[in-house]
Amino acid sequence: QRKVSFKDGKTDGPYETYYENGYWEIKGSYKDGKKDGLRETYDENGELRFKSSYKDGKEDGLWEFYGENGQLREKGSYKDGERDGPYEFYRENGQLKQKGSYKNGKQNGLYEIYHENGQLKQKGTYEDGENDGPFEHYFDNGQLKQKKFYKDGELGGPYKSYHENGQLHRKGSYKDGLRDGPWEFYYQHGSIEAKGSYKDGERVETWEYYYEND
Repeated sequence: QRKVSFKDGKTDGPYETYYENGYWEIKGSYKDGKKDGLRETYDENGELRFKSSYKDGKEDGLWEFYGENGQLREKGSYKDGERDGPYEFYRENGQLKQKGSYKNGKQNGLYEIYHENGQLKQKGTYEDGENDGPFEHYFDNGQLKQKKFYKDGELGGPYKSYHENGQLHRKGSYKDGLRDGPWEFYYQHGSIEAKGSYKDGERVETWEYYYEND
């Protein structure tokens, strides 16, 4: 079933559709034939699944997505039909999973991802939809796992990774997205495993390798 309002031959005013069981499917409104204002979508059990706002036929304003248990799973905002502003993703239990922001439809600024135990898993920054600046990864115990740098979406600059016990694992640098220059690799207890150099992502010159008990 569907209820539609018209004005001067165009859809204008409340708009409603229903499932066969009588529950709402879509509830919203039109203006001059275009979606306008709050719009809600429901499942066959009458539970709200999606909420958004429109202006002149384009998504504009807050949007929210809900899981089958009624728990908020995603929220963010649109401007002129493109994602714009902060967003958040949630797990089924309501715990924050990821947050960040968009600008003109592209991911922009700081973003963070979290482990299921609530500890920070990853953080970094975006510029016009590309990785830009420092990125850090963490173990679920809060220990730093990896730190690297991006420029215009490519790895560039110093790189370090760590074992879960906090000991250094790898140390080197990237250039134009490829390993470049001296690199060192370490065993979990802290002794060196290997060292040598890279050029354009390929190992060059002499490499040295060590047994773990050396």
